[in-house]
This record gives sequence, structure tokens and C-alpha cells, in this order.
Amino acid sequence: MGTKTGVTLSGTGQYRSGVAARLSGLHPETLRVWERRYAIVGPQRSDGGQRL
Repeated sequence: MGTKTGVTLSGTGQYRSGVAARLSGLHPETLRVWERRYAIVGPQRSDGGQRL
């Protein structure tokens, strides 16, 4: 399980997509669009299907 703020997950160095968006200054939808349109990222997914 991640920290209470969701910054990292169990010391794996992975970020949930919303946290990654905030850290980069982008809107989360921008990351999702880039994922679909340009295939520049291929995020892993949690057991629940959330992008990591």
C-alpha cells in the first residue's frame, strides 16, 4: 500500500498517475492522452487497474 499522500507505493519508486501529473505540472488527462496518442508511456497497472 502507498503512503497516506499516495506519493510512492511500498518503496517501489512508482507513482500513481495523478501524483506523477502533479509532480510534472501536467493535468492527469494530458498524461492519459499522450499515452493513447503517442504511446510515449506504457504504465504498469496495480491489481485494481490503476496506472502506476
